[in-house]
Amino acid sequence: MALITTKDLTKNWNDKRFSTDFVTPSALEILKKSSVVDLEYEHLIPKKKYIQDICERKVAEVNLTVNFVSDIINKYLWTATVTKQEHKLLTRRIIPVNWDEENIMARYEDANIVLFKHRRDYFY
Repeated sequence: MALITTKDLTKNWNDKRFSTDFVTPSALEILKKSSVVDLEYEHLIPKKKYIQDICERKVAEVNLTVNFVSDIINKYLWTATVTKQEHKLLTRRIIPVNWDEENIMARYEDANIVLFKHRRDYFY
């Protein structure tokens, strides 16, 4: 998946909720209207616990490498645009107990929230 940041978007579309990797069908309908009202920007995997804290632990152990950072970011740093209603259904900063550390959609599946790849072709 290509990384798209807000600096890559045109002026009318430069809110971070337009640049996410995934989107729910309800959120997509709002985005298609050039709106971000009632939308939330979400990290699929809680970044503090599963990226930042782990990297800080590696630093303390003097064991952090560029490859480790690259791998963990590529594995866990994924974002989604969801509605505020859907956002309320998500467990904040908590991954389901039986998480296999691979399925980045686990919190969303647990909350019965469907995500699609955010293609962003509607604003070109």
